[in-house]
Amino acid sequence: MSSNSVQSVDRILDLARALVQRFDSNRDGQLSQDEFGSMLRQVLGSEPGATFSGTAAAASSNAAATTSVTSQLGRRIYAPMLGFNTAKLNNASHLTPKYIFARAWQDKGQADMALLKDEDARKAYMEKFLASLTPEFEKQGWRVLAVKNEKLQLEGGPDNTPPHWIDTVIDIGGRAAGAWNRV
Repeated sequence: MSSNSVQSVDRILDLARALVQRFDSNRDGQLSQDEFGSMLRQVLGSEPGATFSGTAAAASSNAAATTSVTSQLGRRIYAPMLGFNTAKLNNASHLTPKYIFARAWQDKGQADMALLKDEDARKAYMEKFLASLTPEFEKQGWRVLAVKNEKLQLEGGPDNTPPHWIDTVIDIGGRAAGAWNRV
């Protein structure tokens, strides 16, 4: 086993210990089904059927779940997302628009979207959210040509990619999951 593999296993074990320590409410050293469910709801930033009184409540729920993990490992750990490579997502030096978006989505967008129940409000929010990421995309050599609702038109990058549209949210009127799909 290479030293990188050992370090990776050590990080996973550290993460597991931090999660058990944070969510083991009866301190028996194990997560019951209820404790595990609570962990998933807090780490993933959503609770089915829950409504939050404001962004601060959603953010504090997410922050409480990640604070212990962050302090244990010294950095933010991003949750897996469908269509995204978790190793790239957790590599802060991987700066493609796809992963810049995914980190911002988990840091802020996902919690804010949970507060909005109306599809039109969600589309308006996403347009502003994506526009706010434009400077970061441009630092990496991408040009944002247009933003419309939850869709983004990009070109450029290191390979001078021609213009193309990206849909960043699956089911914007329903569960509103972050995504990166060419349209």
